[in-house]
Amino acid sequence: MHSIITGLSLPSMRSQQLVQILHLFLAPLMASASFLHFTIEEFLAAYYLTLLPPDEEFRVIEENFKGQRSSFKHFLSGGNKAIAISDKFLDNQLKCLRLYRCFNEAGDQHYCQAIEQAKVFDDKVINLSHTRLTAVDTETIAVFLTSSSHRQWRKLNLWNCHMQDRGLRVLYRALRHCDDITITQLWLGYNGLTVQSGPLISEITIKCGVEELIIDANNTIGEDQQFYSMLTHPTTSLRVLWMRGTNLSSRAAIYLFTTLQHNKTLKRLDISDNSITDEVRDTMTTALQSNCCLEKLYMYHNPMRSADTLRAIVRALQDNNTLSLLGLPDCPQGDQENIKSLQVVVNKKRESRGCQVKLEIKF
Repeated sequence: MHSIITGLSLPSMRSQQLVQILHLFLAPLMASASFLHFTIEEFLAAYYLTLLPPDEEFRVIEENFKGQRSSFKHFLSGGNKAIAISDKFLDNQLKCLRLYRCFNEAGDQHYCQAIEQAKVFDDKVINLSHTRLTAVDTETIAVFLTSSSHRQWRKLNLWNCHMQDRGLRVLYRALRHCDDITITQLWLGYNGLTVQSGPLISEITIKCGVEELIIDANNTIGEDQQFYSMLTHPTTSLRVLWMRGTNLSSRAAIYLFTTLQHNKTLKRLDISDNSITDEVRDTMTTALQSNCCLEKLYMYHNPMRSADTLRAIVRALQDNNTLSLLGLPDCPQGDQENIKSLQVVVNKKRESRGCQVKLEIKF
């Protein structure tokens, strides 16, 4: 972008010169816009445009920015706002969110509403998967969620966005005070979240009526017992929980299966690729006997070494009427055949009491 700033070589400029420039230009503009999301180079390019006559402004944009024009559009709030919210510039969700934050801070609701109506939000999905988000970006998402007229979202997909615990706290602080925001699907996998974020995610899940929560590959996120309070909360709506590859320990799995004894909403649970051992046997069998809603349970690739443990788990399902698919850790072929034979026993027992749900076991 600095190619349009005639005679300015950014790499050669000293920091003192940059501070002087920003002192002159940034202070008066901060009253109407936020510049935290952008580099000095982007700021100067945008400021250059605001100095041009309107016709020249359009020409420079068309000639210099082509597919990258919208990355600085919200800086034009000091110039021609109609350019900033034209359809051809609202083609990317993160750019729309940044633009919205600027106009929201300026109190310009007309342009905020125009951004809310952008086509990228028509399906009520915010999808920033595989986008590296800064803490400021997370704040921008939170501003949009809490300030826009959209209160019901089908999905918030922040998969692999490098949020870490700091970013999750930003989102939590914004959402915990909102009683009218619904997020049906919340995807937070691969974000470097730890045990510190567990209770916060639990509260967001309850507060926003989350039905599908995916937190795969966030190390130790399920180790705090408070995380599982979302499964027993009287207003919980959670139906799907994926916790694959979270280094879930046997101690945490005992917390999980203890709460499942009383949960009445969860349909699918995936705790594959974790560190769950035979230690969970008694708690798990008790949970499966009493649970009346779980339909699919995946436990692949966990270090359960005893075939007796796996047989006990299957036998517990004789008193269960809902579980139709059970994914078990791998074991020797002979043990697999023996456990498969128990599947027949379970299905006959279910059939004898009029239950139509058939159990299928996979390894």
